[in-house]
Amino acid sequence: MIKILSKKKNFKLNDKCFLIKFNSIKSNKRIDAGFNKNPYNLLSKYSIVKLKDCILNKGTYGANEPSIPYNEGDIRYIRISDIDENGNLKNDTIKTAKNIDEKYILNDNDFLFARTGSVGRTFLYKKSMGKSIYAGYLIKYILDTSKIYPEYLSAYCQTSKYWQWVKQQERPAVQSNINAEEYSSLTIPLPPLDKQKEIANIMKEANLLKEKLEKEADKLLSSIDEYLLRELGINLPKKETDLKNRISYTVKLSEIKGKRFDCEYHQSIYNDYQKALIQGKYKLTKIKELMNNIRIILQPSDEKVLYIEIGDIDIENAIINLKVVPLKDLPNNSKIYIEKGDLLISKVRPNRKAIAIYNGEDKAYCTSAFVVLRENGKYKKELLQYLLRTNILNALIVRNVTGSTYPTINDIDILNIEIPTRRLKFNKKL
Repeated sequence: MIKILSKKKNFKLNDKCFLIKFNSIKSNKRIDAGFNKNPYNLLSKYSIVKLKDCILNKGTYGANEPSIPYNEGDIRYIRISDIDENGNLKNDTIKTAKNIDEKYILNDNDFLFARTGSVGRTFLYKKSMGKSIYAGYLIKYILDTSKIYPEYLSAYCQTSKYWQWVKQQERPAVQSNINAEEYSSLTIPLPPLDKQKEIANIMKEANLLKEKLEKEADKLLSSIDEYLLRELGINLPKKETDLKNRISYTVKLSEIKGKRFDCEYHQSIYNDYQKALIQGKYKLTKIKELMNNIRIILQPSDEKVLYIEIGDIDIENAIINLKVVPLKDLPNNSKIYIEKGDLLISKVRPNRKAIAIYNGEDKAYCTSAFVVLRENGKYKKELLQYLLRTNILNALIVRNVTGSTYPTINDIDILNIEIPTRRLKFNKKL
């Protein structure tokens, strides 16, 4: 809620209200709270300009055409979904358009902004990418390269300052959006061209190094399943390739009695996975016998707290992106008090493998949508984290999911999972 004051008054604010002068509302024409609560202030030793000062057009919208399969030699149809979060063009789903209009053909150094959906994403087109047109949810700007170096603008649009501006500008709706006029008002620090090129080259080298390290990390992570299962003597069963056998199978009535009655739960592959674990080198023990389940529900009292939600787990790297949240902005659901070393396992959409260890020194809280496990000297949390992220154990967890639009599991579904156990020394080695 915004309180618009033309005169200063004695007014007691609550946690949902803030003050703003009427003149500032009048000047920016936006009255939504999200826009006015966190003003975007850009400071730089270089001159600050607006995007419209560095372009040769007012921003044009792309083609409103359906996409069709692409054949070699076709003109490519660039859509929002073809642009990744780093501004790179993806090549896994190349499409062309049903009808090609020459006015949407891209030229070298044309710059695209996503206006809705993945709002804020950007793309710098180069003619070496092949002849292309762009879709209607993208806005094209023709850059004045005598003022702004295209790669510098692309680099700036990957900064946190740019994304702060996007967050402020986007209009709340079913699909947030920013229009061409609003993008034209984007403020940018503008060094001399030589300095712009220097910054762009530094960012390019950093991104190349980042991509190289990510590929190495992906290669290592993809081998963890194989290594762990081999060390534990577990042989993965082969998946059924015959469609008829995959979708039709029989179970005994005694196997269903008192249990779930849906087909998904009783797929034969789950029994095969369980047998593979049993036939491994080491005996199986339920997680609840090896780790402590933490359910300390506390209401924070500090004005700002470290708070972890499901979306704060980086599922690719299995790490937590910590954030400080004002007490007044915390959701109303239960909050679990956690300590350094606690293992957090998401109960929501468990197929995403949102499992991470809290390594912070400060006290923190997490949503009760996590199962929180703590070491008690019987098992290493790091090994358990890796085990639960293997495909075989993840499948056995996902088997217990209920709900379709919001698939979840219960604490007991995790605690009853059986995992291979041996001496703690061996666990540390793994």
